[in-house]
Amino acid sequence: GAQSNLIFNFSRQMMDCEITGKLTNPFVQPLLQDVATQCTSSVPWNSGSILLTQQVLHDFVFSAGYYYQGELQFIDTSAPQTRMQRLDLRIAHAFGNKNRSSGGEVAFVVQNVLQDNYTNYPIVSATKNITFNRRAYLTATINF
Repeated sequence: GAQSNLIFNFSRQMMDCEITGKLTNPFVQPLLQDVATQCTSSVPWNSGSILLTQQVLHDFVFSAGYYYQGELQFIDTSAPQTRMQRLDLRIAHAFGNKNRSSGGEVAFVVQNVLQDNYTNYPIVSATKNITFNRRAYLTATINF
């Protein structure tokens, strides 16, 4: 019969940094204090994912993965990295015996279905203009 799986992940992260010990070089103190101040926002407060897999026909499996990451600020960057959302879809067809030679799978995958046009990577030079575009591809697996 048809089989479904749902996996849900969520993370709430908080970080705190402080300077401990005694420094021998007084010029380093302001630099370290700046890093300690920035580190609290260097991890996203909220992130999560949902993965659904559904057997739709005898040999076909559909899956959808949704991913979310909240805003964060890398240490020593001027602009925060904005929130990120992404939806990936996959449909796969199994053939032959999965546990024997000549069995396998062919799948069609689409990443970033929502076309979030996520481009804000503050740790990379703005002149690089990196965009995570929507992309699609086929995969094939053959057991031998």
